[in-house]
Amino acid sequence: MIWGGRDKLVSSAIAPRLVRAIPDSRLVMFGTVGHVCQMEIPVETAREIARHVETATRQDARLTSPDGPGEGPREAAARVRWWPM
Repeated sequence: MIWGGRDKLVSSAIAPRLVRAIPDSRLVMFGTVGHVCQMEIPVETAREIARHVETATRQDARLTSPDGPGEGPREAAARVRWWPM
């Protein structure tokens, strides 16, 4: 979850509650930006999205490998939670 610390539309105070409510999620809080992180700091936002995709891809590869727990790609993909901006 990517959030702007100065978001005036949706208070950043609710972000920790949402992260706790969504299994396997994490919060990236950019303290100096508002509601539209991807427009205000596009490079930093893209870097965090790329980090998320890389982590999810590594997890998926481990889960679908012959040595993994036997979960197929569809099941592994269902566990990856992504909240579009």
